[in-house]
Amino acid sequence: MQRVMNFVRDTQNQATRGWPGRQRTMARTTLHGKFHIATQLLLGFRHPEVQEQLAPYGLTEETIDQGWELVVAIGRARRGHAPAPSRRETSRVYDELEALKRAWFPVVRGVLRAHFPAEKGEVTATLSRERTALPFMMTHFLARVREMEHGAPPFGPAGPELRRLLATRGFSAEIEEKISQTLDQWRNGPALPRRPDTREAALKAEERAVAGLWTFYLDWSAVASRHITDSTYRRWLGLSSLVKKSRKAAAAQRAKAERIELRAVVEKVPLRLLP
Repeated sequence: MQRVMNFVRDTQNQATRGWPGRQRTMARTTLHGKFHIATQLLLGFRHPEVQEQLAPYGLTEETIDQGWELVVAIGRARRGHAPAPSRRETSRVYDELEALKRAWFPVVRGVLRAHFPAEKGEVTATLSRERTALPFMMTHFLARVREMEHGAPPFGPAGPELRRLLATRGFSAEIEEKISQTLDQWRNGPALPRRPDTREAALKAEERAVAGLWTFYLDWSAVASRHITDSTYRRWLGLSSLVKKSRKAAAAQRAKAERIELRAVVEKVPLRLLP
């Protein structure tokens, strides 16, 4: 009777949650999970003992090779994928501007400090330490150097002589032109190659490859589960976990039968005996 009472209380507590042991939807096996499970089966096929037991049921070297070809197909599915254009070219332009700044700002600053101290570092002013400010800093630098060459304020008549002095230090017209061209690349945007984005096609190819491997696994794991009983061989094939699952399923079925039996008993218990 105590067993019956416990069952009644459990029934009341789980009225909103459903009966224990109710079957739940199995979590979807991921790509990596399917790959791992199928590869474990193929690794088990390399043992001569397993091959001998499954040979009468159609397992051949060609069958095993077919399974490994499906594994390789998954690995190759995305290798031909052409990604969408990236911003790598833009990063290269910023790298070139940074290199030019590091190379020539100290040279120009040293010449002006020695021969035109009134400038006070305006030509090589660091507007910001942010990388995105590099193009604006270099544009300002180039404009001031050109003003120097033409004798514009604040350099005046000393400007052309200062520009010639900079040339002797290595800051030639070629370097000035290189800065100008790099800034033009920044203004016009990177010349990125126009390639079709094949990501969708690559993902579909991968899905087809995984589906093929999983079909192969379901086929041969069923054959192996039916005809291989040795626990060591089953462990090689990754089938030992299936035994545990089948035992759990059997236990769940027995528990379900007991609950049905108890429910039938409860229905016959007089209401005055229930708490």
